[in-house]
Formats: sequence, structure tokens, C-alpha cells
Amino acid sequence: MAPSTCSFLLTLSILLVTIAETVAKTNDTEFRITASVTPVPVNVGQSANLTCHLESAGKQRKTYSVYWHSPTGAEVAENCIAYNIEKHDIFCNNRDAKLATKYTVRIKTVSWKDRGLWYCKFVTNQSYAFLDVNWPATIERFTATPVGQPSRDAAAGQQAAAAAAAKAADGSAAAPYDLTLGGGLKFTCRSTCGYPAAQLKLDYRGVSVQLPDPANPNAFRVRSVSDNSTCSSDGNLLKTTESTVLLPNCSALKLDGKTRFRCAIGDSAEPAIYKDIYVYCPAIPRDYPLTQGEIAAASVGAVLGVFLIILGFVLFCQRKPAEELDESASQPMQV
Repeated sequence: MAPSTCSFLLTLSILLVTIAETVAKTNDTEFRITASVTPVPVNVGQSANLTCHLESAGKQRKTYSVYWHSPTGAEVAENCIAYNIEKHDIFCNNRDAKLATKYTVRIKTVSWKDRGLWYCKFVTNQSYAFLDVNWPATIERFTATPVGQPSRDAAAGQQAAAAAAAKAADGSAAAPYDLTLGGGLKFTCRSTCGYPAAQLKLDYRGVSVQLPDPANPNAFRVRSVSDNSTCSSDGNLLKTTESTVLLPNCSALKLDGKTRFRCAIGDSAEPAIYKDIYVYCPAIPRDYPLTQGEIAAASVGAVLGVFLIILGFVLFCQRKPAEELDESASQPMQV
């Protein structure tokens, strides 16, 4: 091989090695990327932002692009351009994509499939951000089924009337389940599929049912399970929860009159998160303190009663002198 050819190949090899070292230095040292996501977690149906931060140590990029990838590995954006504008927006902190240092992909409406590890990529550098997606559950149903038998001393006619009333009852405030003749109810509360699994809570008169209830250890028998047999999801994360609560009779909780039972998910008061069932129990002697509301109502009633008595007395006193004056005026004067 001619000396000139060898010299040319040697020079070319040195040049290629120098370029490779420069690229490696540019990729690994002069540029650094980090990815972040907000909010954490995000609910299905909400929007989420994934931001890629690029630190370039004062170096200006020339030909390399910044890419965002979904958990499936598919590219969703390049520099300041979103591939699917119906699903994604993208925002850069500089109109010139080569000068930008922040690239934010906005998922307009998060779906369950968006859950997972997203990453942004610049040349060989990658940074990851986990999009934590929740699927809030709602109350699918809350039902009550009569259990036990009416009291034995109830007349046949009363039993028939109770059976007819139970058939017509739907647990609403206007048609509560009537337990006047005895027996109990089995409550069943079930949530829809969701993540994380719903934490069902049953309360009556605003008092949460504790397991076990220290004051009424035999009042409730409860079973609560979560499973994913009816839910379809990747990784079997979605679960439905069902709680079964047995109220053996009204006296177990010293209930009288109409009582509201509520099944809710946590402490939420949203209509889709709770359902109510009303139960009517016979009046029984109360050996427990009145509630604050009952005390307030009794106080108002007492004050109103005293006021009416005083008002009646005042009106009576004003009327009596007027009647005496009329009687004296009607008598003839004697000369």
C-alpha cells in the first residue's frame, strides 16, 4: 500500500475517533435531561402535564430533536410538534425548538391506558416519569333485604299487612323498610370497578359503623371483600368492593322512628359516591342521651311554649278591662 494511502487512512481514523469522542461528550456531559409529571396522581378524565427539562451547559443544539414516548414506546411528540393534536398539546418555553429547554406534553383527557412509564429522549439520553392514574369508583348499588321473622305474637292480619308494606317499600324516605313487627335487614353495598379499591363505609344517623362496635358488639355482622373478577384491566389493578352488613333487629342499635343508613366511599359527599336507605323501627324507651339536634329542638319548643302562654295571658288581661268597661257603659244611669 502506498505511503500516501496509509497516511490518508490514518488521518481519517483519527478524525472519526475525534468525532465519536465529541458526540459522546456532547451526549453524556454537556446535555442532561430530566422528566416530571403533574398532578400526582391524576384521575381518569382529567388532564396531565409531562415536562422534559433539557440542560445544555450553554451549548446550542444543531440537528438533534427531543422526543416524548408513551408507555407503549410510541412517539407522541418531537420538539414542539405533537403527532396527535386531538389527544395531546405540547408547549415549549422558546419558539425556536432548538433553543427551548422545556418541552411539556399535555394529555387533554387521561385514560386508564395512559398509566405507566413515559420518557423523553435526546440522542442517547433518556429520562423517565411515571404517570400514576387513578380510576375513582362509585357506588354501583346499595340494597336491603329483610331477614328473620316477625314476632310470634303478631296477629296474622298484622303479618299480612307487614308483608304488603315490605313489598311496597323501596328504602326511600317516602317508603322506608318497616321493621315494626320485628326481623332485621341485610345491607349489601357494592362499588364499581376502580383503582385504588374503594373503601366502603356504612353509617347511621351520622355515626360510622365500627368493626366491631364496642357499644353494640352483636349489632352488626360484616363481610367486605375486593376482587377483580368482573373488571378488565392491565395488571388486574381495577377492583370492585362489596360489603355485606347484617342488622339483626332494631333493638340492637336502639333505633326508633325513621333512620337513614348511608353507604359511601370514604368521606365523599358527591351523589355518585353515596346512597341512602331509610328504615322505620317501632318506638322504644330511650336510655341513651339526646343528640345535640334533639336538645336544640326541645329547647326551641319549650321557649315557644312559654312565649305563647305569656302572649295568651297578656291578651286575656287586655280583653277583661275592655269587657268591664262595655258592661258599665251599657247600664242606665240612675238619677
